Amino acid sequence: YLHNGQCWHRGSPNRSDRTRYMFQLSYAKRWVSQRFHPFVNYELPARVVARADERRRRVLGMHPMGDYGKAVSVV
Repeated sequence: YLHNGQCWHRGSPNRSDRTRYMFQLSYAKRWVSQRFHPFVNYELPARVVARADERRRRVLGMHPMGDYGKAVSVV
């Protein structure tokens, strides 16, 4: 399902026997942090980075310098 993250929301138990998937996408200005718990140390698979063009790498958060001062590799 899709939802606006600005709306008040909460999780609920999955009472079915099926896996419930959710796709979450966040897109913001460059100065807004793109790395938050629990994904602070997440790294994209090398095969994904290798296929991405420069614009897509920026959208995925691969800037020359990260918000926390850590250099980000742009393979």
